[in-house]
Amino acid sequence: LTDRDQFSAARLAMELGAAFEKLYPGKIDWEVNRFLLGSRMLVDTFKKGGADPRLLADQLDALNEKYLARRARYLLYH
Repeated sequence: LTDRDQFSAARLAMELGAAFEKLYPGKIDWEVNRFLLGSRMLVDTFKKGGADPRLLADQLDALNEKYLARRARYLLYH
């Protein structure tokens, strides 16, 4: 890696998860790894056979934006 600001560990995890599920379907216990993945949506998606990691990243970004907007109301300092 030459630019850590361009690297996304979350994106790498999604790419690896999708690849592992494609290579070894049904062999990975995603429930055990749910805290590493950090999202119920990812666990459910990988359990169903995976999806395109680019689409997963977009979906997670949309969920994160909703969360940040909701959270902003409760912050003392903006």
